[in-house]
Amino acid sequence: MRTAFVVSVIATALILESCARARDSSSLTCGLNENVSIAEARASLCGFDVARRRFAGTASEQARCLLRQVKLGAQIGAPNAPSRLTDRAGTPLSFSRQRVEAYATQNNIALADLGLTSAKPLTAEYFVIHDTSAPNCSEVTTPTASCPAPAQFPPDRDQPQWPVNSSFGGHKPPTTLKPTAHAWTNRVGGSIVEAPFETHISHVKFDYCHDADSKRGLFLGVENIQPRIGKPASPPPGQRANDLVAPVPGFTEAQYRRLALLYVAASARRGHWLIPAFHAVIDAKYADGHDDPQNFDVVLFDRVLAGLIASLEKADPGPNVMVSRAATPASPNGYERNIGGESVAHWTIIGKGTNEEGAGKSFGVTLDTDTGKWIAVGPSVDLFFATKSGNYRIVAAPERGTRLENASASEAAFFTNLVGSTPVGATGNGRASEKGLLFTWKLDSK
Repeated sequence: MRTAFVVSVIATALILESCARARDSSSLTCGLNENVSIAEARASLCGFDVARRRFAGTASEQARCLLRQVKLGAQIGAPNAPSRLTDRAGTPLSFSRQRVEAYATQNNIALADLGLTSAKPLTAEYFVIHDTSAPNCSEVTTPTASCPAPAQFPPDRDQPQWPVNSSFGGHKPPTTLKPTAHAWTNRVGGSIVEAPFETHISHVKFDYCHDADSKRGLFLGVENIQPRIGKPASPPPGQRANDLVAPVPGFTEAQYRRLALLYVAASARRGHWLIPAFHAVIDAKYADGHDDPQNFDVVLFDRVLAGLIASLEKADPGPNVMVSRAATPASPNGYERNIGGESVAHWTIIGKGTNEEGAGKSFGVTLDTDTGKWIAVGPSVDLFFATKSGNYRIVAAPERGTRLENASASEAAFFTNLVGSTPVGATGNGRASEKGLLFTWKLDSK
């Protein structure tokens, strides 16, 4: 979506709600694409039935239609979503809402960030996936924190320090901005809820341009942060930049994981799986119906969702630890890559302090992938850890990463974005919570 434009549309709709229900295609914001009739717009690309308050076909067939690939310039491709994803739509869940809440609590995710603090019933049937199409760095002429280089994608867009990942484009509560979706995800695996899931807000043209009463409360929308640049990246003098080009990949795996969890939470509240849909497909008949989500990897989303469901179906999923290799004794110093010439069954990580008395000081951590245990060693380990061993697990918040825990309930350290697929040589940030020190980390060996 183009944020500034949609905010103005939503504000108008909220102020003039009764008028919004009476809008037709003659309205400025409800203009139709060339050669599209009002009847075709009312039906949409997927054949909406006003009496049924549903698109055509079974829930699975609707999902296949609504998840068509969104190509450059809002061109809609053929259905290509995995059948495992589409066949789930409309069916009962294999776990309870309470199980989802327990999973969130276990992984230190606030229930409020998943829409799980309300007991009010939902009427939504469609889970609409958007991207923000913002910030548009081709609109920037001088460097900003969000777009450090005009006409280029922000190099740190997938890192916690990128400002939009913490501000959610200014929509993080409390905010004076009107809600443009029910929830948002950022690129490091976080989320916010901007409007209660049970409330009606308009985030697609199809919702209010025709037959608005039949669609009220039907669409639950999630914005996913994605910067854009134009084509060309720098517009010719006197011309306004477009926002046609999205990064590749369009979204991070952490973002897909949080989106999947929001989908699970909303479906658990509804009592059955919502029908997933893409914004651009729903609004395909309308002029400026938007082109999002761009570069959405529906296969990866399906795989992430399936993994989450498998965890929720377990009575007690336990720590989501990394896949182990053959058991081998741990390295005595936490740094060695091999023992007797054989690959060890643990990871070794080197940490270096960045603040206060830990600045420049180093330590080592061994993650034993066979037992799910960690041991901290090294010349300055006492500066960073009060306790030097415990259990570790991969978690989903505050950023996807690895959490070290000691024998008590308190956290020992958190390594942002250190996960099972992290390659040797990768780096990141972390915090040793017992001593309150920040550090950078490098995965030295696997």
